[in-house]
Amino acid sequence: MTIEYSLEDIEEVSSRLLGNETISRIFCLGGEMGAGKTTLIETMCKNLGSEDVLSSPTFSIVNEYSLGEESIIHMDLFRIKSIDELLDAGLEDYFYSGNYVFIEWYSIAKHLIPKPYHLIEIQTID
Repeated sequence: MTIEYSLEDIEEVSSRLLGNETISRIFCLGGEMGAGKTTLIETMCKNLGSEDVLSSPTFSIVNEYSLGEESIIHMDLFRIKSIDELLDAGLEDYFYSGNYVFIEWYSIAKHLIPKPYHLIEIQTID
């Protein structure tokens, strides 16, 4: 499926993507730097009901947000250089937590992420 949207449409796009949560709660996002991965994830977290202040986990690698009795896991794997580094950090455990998991720069972990998962590739258009 291809969805073309602008920032004005991001709430609707977020709701459409979250409407497929019965398939999986894991969302993998790819795209070049500045394409809007974090912005889409922030909107999705707000649509899920999180009231936490959201920020990019570029340096922390993982941010965890409250969602009632559950959590939302937001990962940014841009700085992870190897599968061993990912495993040593225990990040694989999040994939099986049953929580919503949003993963930016997912490609380093794609062989470890349990299927099915949602794959969202974001491209900027003029």
